[in-house]
Amino acid sequence: MNLCVIPARGGSKRIPRKNVRPFCGKPMIGWSIEAAQASGLFQHVIVSTDDPEIAEVARAAGAEVPFTRPANLSDDSTATVPVIIHALAEAEALWGPQSHVCCLYATAPFVRPEDMRAARGLLDTTGADYAFPVTTFPFPVQRGVRLRPDGRLEMLQPEHALTRSQDLEEAYHDTGQFYWGRREAWRAGKPLMGPDAVPLIIPRHRAQDIDTPEDWDRAEQMFTLLRQPCRKLVIRADAGLDVGAGHVMRCLALAEELDGEANFVCRREAGHLGELIAARGHRVQYLDPTIPVADDAQATARHAADAELVIVDHYGLDAKWEREMPCPVVAIDDCANRPHECDILLDQNLGRRAEDYDSLLPDQCQRLIGPDYALLRPEFARHRAESLARRARMEGGVARLQISLGGGDMGCALRAVLRVLAKLPRVERLRVEVILGAAATGSTDIAAAAGELPCPVEVVTAVDDMAARMAQADLAIGAGGSSSWERCTLGLPTICLPLAANQAGAAAALAEAGAARTVAPGDDAALGHALGELLGDAGKLRAMSAAAAAICNGAGRERVAAAITDTLSWSTAP
Repeated sequence: MNLCVIPARGGSKRIPRKNVRPFCGKPMIGWSIEAAQASGLFQHVIVSTDDPEIAEVARAAGAEVPFTRPANLSDDSTATVPVIIHALAEAEALWGPQSHVCCLYATAPFVRPEDMRAARGLLDTTGADYAFPVTTFPFPVQRGVRLRPDGRLEMLQPEHALTRSQDLEEAYHDTGQFYWGRREAWRAGKPLMGPDAVPLIIPRHRAQDIDTPEDWDRAEQMFTLLRQPCRKLVIRADAGLDVGAGHVMRCLALAEELDGEANFVCRREAGHLGELIAARGHRVQYLDPTIPVADDAQATARHAADAELVIVDHYGLDAKWEREMPCPVVAIDDCANRPHECDILLDQNLGRRAEDYDSLLPDQCQRLIGPDYALLRPEFARHRAESLARRARMEGGVARLQISLGGGDMGCALRAVLRVLAKLPRVERLRVEVILGAAATGSTDIAAAAGELPCPVEVVTAVDDMAARMAQADLAIGAGGSSSWERCTLGLPTICLPLAANQAGAAAALAEAGAARTVAPGDDAALGHALGELLGDAGKLRAMSAAAAAICNGAGRERVAAAITDTLSWSTAP
């Protein structure tokens, strides 16, 4: 059973009566109670308080207050863990053993039910004792300074005075919203911060300390903005048998991070993913597959007449198309081979340099370059800690091999890979997973080819749990597109087959970084050699995993969304 405990004592000093003070229309504690109830996780949501008014407000909001917190646990110096231990003991005396406890702070109006569910899931998938949300610092902590007694400044880490910010390790801080923990960990008094905890990474705009009146005012302003109607986005991206699913999938990730109401404009090609887009809550407008570029621009501009932003992710569209848009434009590119007329240019590829676009962009365009800005769904960041921890302990070589060559129709390439695999010695020791994209055809033929392998093989199509599957794989054979950054986030060693010309540069950069072995499609001998080299070598796999994990951490979509918000002045109400 899951128990939610909301600590809320009555003696707050810096903001008097903070826990019940009205915040955007209801008592502050009411927002936490509402989120806990909306999560659907808890049999009981209780408030631990020493204060009769807080108890009354909490009951009115739907929480239970089955006991009064003793005075020795209600002063300024009382830590969180003893309060939870006491509340857990009281709850178990009433309702029996509780398997997991979530400590949810009363002053956490930004907490989301889906974050609470995601963090609870991390306890199951990682085996950790605690899980809680963290977010990035807005400025490199290595550049921090202190004031000396003489009033002058001094760097805390002067060795980084000349280090480029992009070369500094990213640092995170606890958001102070909630802490999931196992019953045994709470009862043992284990510290929250330490190697037995795993993070749920959330964007900075959903984290706010509320300790001073200035914090309170800022939090109310941000909370009001976040609750306004969704911003209207138009997204021009295609999917299909030839182009695959990557363009649409990364645009979906960005639209969801922007919390926008997106209107996708797509050519009605075979494998267009329109049903998937609609299932994610967005609208889809279809274009004829043979529409000329000029007509494409006019049609998209009509759909963008009342939009606040156009996002275009299409190798066949350039500055001429972008000039027709009636609002700011974000262009997503992988090629650096044509001019753009946009406000923000995103190229998430390893090895790309900002100067590659020097002659292709207007002077005022902001450039977001490299895998730090890779647009991935949040589940990849959520599975990162467990995946990396498992790989660091890896011994004995590959047990699970994943084969996934992208969202397009890659049947020929897949069958070639399976033929090579069938000729390897000791392949019977493997468990093989073949993942087909939504646009794939010939799945029956692929399943038949897979059935000839002398080992267990699972063939699946259009999975919705890709991050979890990657986290459990020991080695992947994959294409060189957007899925490269998914594998890097999870530290998954890869034999990379660049299946399109635009994937060659990133594949080469991954190999140079030690994160992958790159094999030309159709080179069966090279593929067999790479498999033979890696399948039984845990040391090489661990090294590749560490190199991959250093490339990308899964927080790219938050960075891109923050850049859009800042650059387009979305920090104020529309």
